[in-house]
Amino acid sequence: MRVTIPVLMTLFAPALVGAQQAGAAVSGSASTDATVRTGAVEASADASVDAAAQARIRRAMARAEAEGVSTASLTSRARMGEARGVAAARIAAAVESRLEALLAARSALHAHGTAAHESAIELGADAIESGATASHVAQVAAGFSGEERTRALAVLGNLAASGAIGADVLTSVRGALDAGAGATAGVAAGASTATGAATTATSATSSATANVSGTASAAGGAVGGATSAGAGVTGTVRGALPR
Repeated sequence: MRVTIPVLMTLFAPALVGAQQAGAAVSGSASTDATVRTGAVEASADASVDAAAQARIRRAMARAEAEGVSTASLTSRARMGEARGVAAARIAAAVESRLEALLAARSALHAHGTAAHESAIELGADAIESGATASHVAQVAAGFSGEERTRALAVLGNLAASGAIGADVLTSVRGALDAGAGATAGVAAGASTATGAATTATSATSSATANVSGTASAAGGAVGGATSAGAGVTGTVRGALPR
């Protein structure tokens, strides 16, 4: 008895389908296992990076404390990065960069015998991170004193950020300070002029109100007099008329 090909296919079709399904299941399982393993590896790598970054941040904080530098801006830098969803490694780099700027600013201030107040160190660090050099900070610290030094360091940071520091840093900073003082004086003068004008206008308004009140009172008196006169005339007329 001969068995034709169609008959053979009919006989073995279920087995073939089962084999294909089994193969697909094995393939899908292998793919899923590979995906799970890849995810686990990536999660492990991320955890490792985060742990390493946290260790760097802790070392920076410890160094700042050992050097006697405030950790306030370092903590602020770390928290800001976390709030913005910045990668842990970048946050660690930002904290380390800030620490180096703080130490450089403090050294520059000490180089000229300047008392390294925390505010001056922070402003010097801002300037350095904006593009100024430690030498620029030292020159400004030596060229100014007191509250003017604080303003000068702030101006240095602004000039550095805008790339406007000239060949002579002190000339650049003094020019910016003078321009700022002029602008402030102009604003104050404008405010004084406006206040004077407002006072004059108020006085004029008060005078006008007084004049109007006086005129109205006089007119009221005249009206009252006329009314009285009218009443007298009316009485006279009534008296003259026969009853």
